[in-house]
Amino acid sequence: MRFLATIGNLIILGFVVYLYAVHGAPKGDADVIALCILIAVPVVNLLALYTGFKTPELLTLELEARKAKLRKQIADANVTTAP
Repeated sequence: MRFLATIGNLIILGFVVYLYAVHGAPKGDADVIALCILIAVPVVNLLALYTGFKTPELLTLELEARKAKLRKQIADANVTTAP
């Protein structure tokens, strides 16, 4: 999946370079902002992919902690309700 994301981001950057080469520099303020966004988004995405940005692991840890808490509550409830 990382490979496909990398290829997609490189395609976007290549497209931006192609547009810049064919049409030249942006002429208006809105075009400059669009160019900055079109360059920044793939670059930030590539940095997040390859610098070890680990937000999904934090989410996974949170979910595991919640599961463990629920398992403990269920086990405690089973102990107290057992005859």
